[in-house]
Formats: sequence, C-alpha cells, structure tokens
Amino acid sequence: MACEEELNALRQAQEELARYRDRHPNVGPGPVPTPSDSSEVLQRLAELTAAVQQKQAAYDLCRGQTGEGDSIEALMRDDTGMPLGGDAGPPM
Repeated sequence: MACEEELNALRQAQEELARYRDRHPNVGPGPVPTPSDSSEVLQRLAELTAAVQQKQAAYDLCRGQTGEGDSIEALMRDDTGMPLGGDAGPPM
C-alpha cells in the first residue's frame, strides 16, 4: 500500500483520541467536575480531534494522488482501508 504511513498515523491518532475520551468520560453533555479541569480537557480533546482530521486529510490526499481511490478494490474498502463488512470476506 503506497499510503501505509499515512494510514498508520491516522490509526494512531484515532486510537489516542479514543483513549483520551475513555480517560475523560465526563466531557460532553452533563456535569463536569471543575471549570479549570474541563477547559484543559476540552482543549486537549480539540487538539486530538484536529490531529485526527489532519491525518485523515493527509491519507485522503495520498489515496487521491496514488489513484488508490479509483480502483474497484478501493470501492470495497472503508475509509481506513479495511474491507467493508468487517473481516467476513476473503482477503483482498
């Protein structure tokens, strides 16, 4: 895969964001412990979200430049390159 580095960076950013959200379940709707804690948590959450978006854009750009997005195989994969429908089908 020509865009493997970008895909790996995207997955790492998504995993880091997911771990951060798991550590801070009180962010979002509902009460938050203290205003100072919440502003720091929200700022970090925004940074991680922006990083995921940046990595996604780099991966999408790479896929567009290499022509991976135009192939039939690409139509059978999701945005992360995984086969649609999970791992139920034969390897591609």
